[in-house]
This record gives sequence, structure tokens and C-alpha cells, in this order.
Amino acid sequence: MEEKKWPAVTIQGILLAANIAFLLAGQHNHYIIASFTILMFLFTVQSTSVNTRFLYLYPVNISLGIPTPSWDTWILRISIVAAVFFFYWGATESYKVALLIVIVGLGFSVIWDRSIEKHNRKHIERLVADKS
Repeated sequence: MEEKKWPAVTIQGILLAANIAFLLAGQHNHYIIASFTILMFLFTVQSTSVNTRFLYLYPVNISLGIPTPSWDTWILRISIVAAVFFFYWGATESYKVALLIVIVGLGFSVIWDRSIEKHNRKHIERLVADKS
């Protein structure tokens, strides 16, 4: 993970472009508009927030070199997955496949965070042992 923070704006920008393309093509419905609204909400919160952690899917403490996920990270991840869910549901009119996207998206985050917890625990134990 060496100093990578995984900016969420990249994913949001791609999804926003897809939403706008559908809206301009006249292929809109309630789900596309819901996806667009969630994205606009995220961009608004990110631009007005003083905490830069809300910009990253997987924030990292660079001085210690350890990942630092928290509740704000989960709000960001869930919002992005919800925007993808509504966009896909609106674009394909298939909620079953869209639901699979939610399961995979959030499942990956849970597995990744558990892996990070183990990594951080080992790193903290090593730091404590070095100071003793």
C-alpha cells in the first residue's frame, strides 16, 4: 500500500460521466436520478469537508505506513456502492444483477478491512516491542 490512498473521486467521476451521458441521451428514470443525486451529495460533502479522509476509499497514515479505515470511510464506500447500484438498476432495469454489485462491493470492503486490521495489529505489536 506504500503511500497510496485510493482516491474515491476517480470512481465518482467515471460514474458521474456515465450518469450524465444517460441523462443527456434522454434515457433517465428514478434510479438514474437517485444515482446522480447520491454522487452530487458526495461531491458536495467532499468539497465542504475540512477532513481530507473523506476523499479516500482506503486512507493511509503515511508517517506510520498503516491503513486507517473508519466510519467516514464506510459512509463513502456505501454511498458509492449505492450510486453504482442505482445506476446499474436504472440502466439495465435488472435489480438482481445490481444487487450482486452491492454484495460484491461491500463484501470486498469487509474482507479488505479485516486484512488491514490484522496488518495493523502486527505493526502496532512490532512498534510496542521496539520501544520496550
